[in-house]
Amino acid sequence: VIGLTIGTGVGGGIVINKKVLHGRLNAGELGHMTIKFDGRKARSCNNGDVEEYVSTRGIMRTAKGLNVKTPFDIYKLALCGNKKALKSFEETGFYLGIAVANFVNIFDPDVVIIGGGISHAWIFFSKSMKKTVKERAYVNKNPIIVKSKLKDAAILGAASLVKK
Repeated sequence: VIGLTIGTGVGGGIVINKKVLHGRLNAGELGHMTIKFDGRKARSCNNGDVEEYVSTRGIMRTAKGLNVKTPFDIYKLALCGNKKALKSFEETGFYLGIAVANFVNIFDPDVVIIGGGISHAWIFFSKSMKKTVKERAYVNKNPIIVKSKLKDAAILGAASLVKK
């Protein structure tokens, strides 16, 4: 299972054989994987990383030119059929699809779960994300990709680690 939480940043979790992959120091920094070699300047110094295209900051950069303050404003415009807002989410889905295809190629997960605040715009980015995954995944062209149904997944995950 690959879990992605998309909001202010992009967090990730990897579960293999029912065990969370912890790595040596910090496995799951999925948001810092490069998806565009000559891409946007990143805070992490890893220009073109996932966060620069699909996080809150990334979506705001993609929607440049819209008079908005938050991705929720873009979402509201998309609900009204605003072409620039719809295009922004379509582009977000494209870049998220590149990342998901890479994860699918590396881990061959049973399922990829997308959560976090940005996932509320699923209706606007999921089609382009899934199309990109299908085009770029090597073996599993149609992995199961779902929107998380958990409201507080990050908090629940953190609590489960403390509990152990």
